[in-house]
Amino acid sequence: SVADSPIIVLDSAHQNEGRVAHPYTLAPVSSLRFDRGDVVFPDTELGPTNAVHIMLGRGLLYRMKLPDEGLIVLDQSTLEPLKGSPDFTGFEAPYEMMVAFGHDAFAAQPVPHFKTSWLTTVKFEALIP
Repeated sequence: SVADSPIIVLDSAHQNEGRVAHPYTLAPVSSLRFDRGDVVFPDTELGPTNAVHIMLGRGLLYRMKLPDEGLIVLDQSTLEPLKGSPDFTGFEAPYEMMVAFGHDAFAAQPVPHFKTSWLTTVKFEALIP
């Protein structure tokens, strides 16, 4: 359930800002939550940060509207598939996920108009018992 899903607290140490940041590393999960922590998402030249886009593995793309406040929940009920990706079923190992916060015009698919304002990486690894 979402209530049991891990919470990642965003911080500048994990921000990809022209360099490869330290990724967050988790075991596979069906849902994931982000806490904004002390991160303030900057506006982009297209407008305010209002969306989250994720790229899983080699090209599975999803997006969601950024809630105004509270935890950011990424799961099957919140993530919309883009560019022919299948419905979201969970975060599996050994996937790497790029997480881009930014401005989305929420125009018609398949070409969303999106500009990134804040980027991070999450790795999903099967943890050895």
